[in-house]
Amino acid sequence: ISAPSISMVTRIVRRDSAGRITSVNDAFCTLAGKGRPSLIGQPLGLTVREQGEVTVLADGTRVHDQKIDGDSGARWIAWREVAVRTDDGNEVQAVGRDVTTRVEAERALHAARDQAEAANRAKSRFLAMVSHEIRTPLNGILGMADLLLDTPLSPEQVTYAKATKTSGETLLSLIEEILDFSKIEAGKLDVEARPFAIAALVEEAVELLAPRAQAKGIEIASFVDERLPARLVGDAPRLRQVLLNLAGNAIKFTEKGGVAVIVEPGE
Repeated sequence: ISAPSISMVTRIVRRDSAGRITSVNDAFCTLAGKGRPSLIGQPLGLTVREQGEVTVLADGTRVHDQKIDGDSGARWIAWREVAVRTDDGNEVQAVGRDVTTRVEAERALHAARDQAEAANRAKSRFLAMVSHEIRTPLNGILGMADLLLDTPLSPEQVTYAKATKTSGETLLSLIEEILDFSKIEAGKLDVEARPFAIAALVEEAVELLAPRAQAKGIEIASFVDERLPARLVGDAPRLRQVLLNLAGNAIKFTEKGGVAVIVEPGE
């Protein structure tokens, strides 16, 4: 037969109206680190390191937690104190349960929650700062691309300048999407429903990915079925983001041949 663990043992102590101990059980003696003869008639005498909030129940029972130093180390004890009537008058009987495991788990959970909240606040500050620092030069690039397009250019140079502007606008849109993370976490992200040109969206995405495909020595092309309407209604920035992710992965995992982005009406 195994002995009960420390956490399973109930500590019992009674005190008279003057606070002197009148009776204790063996488990309380172990907690106090003293024998019964040296405890009887003395004040409670426990070394309390932390005192929890005291709650008084409707029947007059006092409930509170204490962190107490003992021979086996500091332990959290949950006390329930009730008044009892004896031949010698009224006494207070305290029954204590070891709740060290519960308290430590709760504190670890609170600490983890606090750390997560601090990390989330730091993430918010970081993204806000980074988005501002990125958007400032990016807007400069877009402005210079506009100015460049207003100058005499060859057809090839116009294509490159427009691709630069489109890439910048797409990057700016992606930055705005990143900043929506707070809305995503709060479940408040709204999907927009605006008209957009599907062919232009696909072509822009393919143009953005073309340098990556060319670097691998593969082709990338797009095809938009003529049966589709020229303009659709939806959230173009998020659709572009999904398309860039899918086509980007296709380029990443394609070693030979090429990648085709085909847009056709469904069944």
